[in-house]
Amino acid sequence: MSPGSRKYLFIGCAIVLVVLVSGYLGVIYMVHSSKPRLEHEISMSLGMPVTIDKVAVSFLSSSVSAKKIGIKKNDSKVSSIDTLQVKLDLSALLKGKIQVKELNFIKPEITVTRLEDGSLNIELPEHEKTDVKGSVFIPAVFNIEEGSLTFRDGKNLIELQGISLTTRDKSLVSDRGLPFSTQLSLIGDLRCREIKWNKTVIRDFKSHIQGTNGNYLFESILFQVLGGRANGRIEANTAATSPKFVADFQLSGLRVEELFASLSEEELGRGKMELTVNLSAVGGDKQELLRSMTGKVDMTGQDIIIEKLDLDKLLEEYMHSQQFNLVDLGAFAVVGPLGPALTKTYDFSGVLRASKGGSTEVRQLVSLWLINEGRAVAQDVALATKENRIAVRGGIDLATNNFEKLLVAVVDVNGCAIVSQEMNGPFNNPEVKQPNFIESAAGPIINIFKKATRYITKEKCETIYDGSVAPSGK
Repeated sequence: MSPGSRKYLFIGCAIVLVVLVSGYLGVIYMVHSSKPRLEHEISMSLGMPVTIDKVAVSFLSSSVSAKKIGIKKNDSKVSSIDTLQVKLDLSALLKGKIQVKELNFIKPEITVTRLEDGSLNIELPEHEKTDVKGSVFIPAVFNIEEGSLTFRDGKNLIELQGISLTTRDKSLVSDRGLPFSTQLSLIGDLRCREIKWNKTVIRDFKSHIQGTNGNYLFESILFQVLGGRANGRIEANTAATSPKFVADFQLSGLRVEELFASLSEEELGRGKMELTVNLSAVGGDKQELLRSMTGKVDMTGQDIIIEKLDLDKLLEEYMHSQQFNLVDLGAFAVVGPLGPALTKTYDFSGVLRASKGGSTEVRQLVSLWLINEGRAVAQDVALATKENRIAVRGGIDLATNNFEKLLVAVVDVNGCAIVSQEMNGPFNNPEVKQPNFIESAAGPIINIFKKATRYITKEKCETIYDGSVAPSGK
């Protein structure tokens, strides 16, 4: 390279350096001088007071960072962000323009609470919504690192920890005059280390997410729950007047002891089960979603051990003792995924005390429920031990928390009831009918079962169960 060429190259580099330094000095001056205005603008946009502890500019990473951002409403913290990093486009900066290239939210925390009037603590009052105009632009790439979200709705509590979100390919543009969820447009990957929903804990949640204009698809979902692995997908349409959701999941290797953990602090079982869930619902709140819920829940298992409960011995003595409700036993043993709903009413310690120890080998368990507009109906719900087959018939109204002729029965080889008991009404105060026996003799129920074909035939009894669980001994 000739001396003249090197001279021009040096001059060119010097000019570029001067432009860069001038640009960054301008950015530094703008950031520090406008911090109060920035706090004011964000506060007016959100309708909540916003504070920023300090701002910093990084020359090497072409970024501006806001530290310790706090958002409050009615003197209560709604959200905080440890660091908001704004990466700038270097080529635009050379032209004297400030253009956001990437946003990184580091350790954001959000607390959402449903208030007594049904609104959320993060919502703007109606009279303020119409005053908020304009749009907010978030660039094609924005990341969330180690985020957390807490949602309180009455007694229900949902906590998400270790949230990570990376987006790409699309931008997020929100018209401030429209609901945010209907304007979100993104493609990315979502991870969450732990999700707690009351007593249920979901770990290592992963999903690919894409959506635009209120239509979102979460696919390739993977997570761990109840000791097993789950995979599935969720579709959500939040743009409609009544949001619509569709969920399809398959869960394998669910541990019986964790599923029964909601029934007792003691370990009640061993073994693994499979669960399939296909549900859809429409609505803007919990009650609407429950009333519209449609689909099925199907759980199956084989060679399961129920600890501290000898079902066969318990049923043999049941005619004499009747120390517990048969419906309690049915809820404990065969209701499966709907069992937690029944625990709001029943204390299963009575069943355990009556059993006086022992264990039960369940060779087959099936719990298939069809759900239509919030009403779950037992389609094929039964289990078989060495000596007995127990079945459930009837329904549960999930929206109103009511039993609808929910009947638990010990059935013979023809599916006819040897002994049955039915309950109706609200979970917290159901009407539990007296047990219905096929005969009033005081002989052990197990003997009645063995002689059932002599007393009962298909022509002489109502078939209670004709599902996939074969009679014991077959």
